Amino acid sequence: MAGKKGRVLIVGATGYLGRRFVKASMALGHPTFVLYRPKVASDAEKVQMLIGFKMEGATLLQGSFNDFDSLVSAVAANHLRHRLDVDRMEHAIPTGDYVFADKRVIRRAIEKANIPYTYVSANCCAGYFLAAIAQVDHIMPPTDHVLVYGNGDKKCIWVDEDDMAMHTMLAVDDPRTLNKTLYLRPRDNILRR
Repeated sequence: MAGKKGRVLIVGATGYLGRRFVKASMALGHPTFVLYRPKVASDAEKVQMLIGFKMEGATLLQGSFNDFDSLVSAVAANHLRHRLDVDRMEHAIPTGDYVFADKRVIRRAIEKANIPYTYVSANCCAGYFLAAIAQVDHIMPPTDHVLVYGNGDKKCIWVDEDDMAMHTMLAVDDPRTLNKTLYLRPRDNILRR
């Protein structure tokens, strides 16, 4: 059907990026489903955010990665998206390396279950990492030293978080992205030496 928007399930909707994905999905008119954990009830700010999503038209689904049945019911007939190409992160440094390993397990399960997916690789969050000059575990730039990872010859792509969300949601109904990885690489705002 032309014009019908695909349904979107957002896991982690109350997080730093998740809330942007919810807003972009709803702005584009997608039926938007938000998976939230039962323990969210103890966090007043997240509860308020979920109430806001519901008032804007999102459907709230309670579930957890620790409860297989709740996940199966939440993902049934929804198209899944991941934001980072975790399959290329096998050499990630601690403390983030375990996250990539866990997400690779989830990807293989999605693929094995034949659930339609699009993995979106947006690389580094400009607003989050640039403020601290890409220093792990810092939210402000350090004043005494800066750690250069590797030998300093690697390039990094920084993408605005709202742009990540919007381009991800624009890919939802694009058949060219079905069961593939979409890489977001901005043409502008590139710093060259």
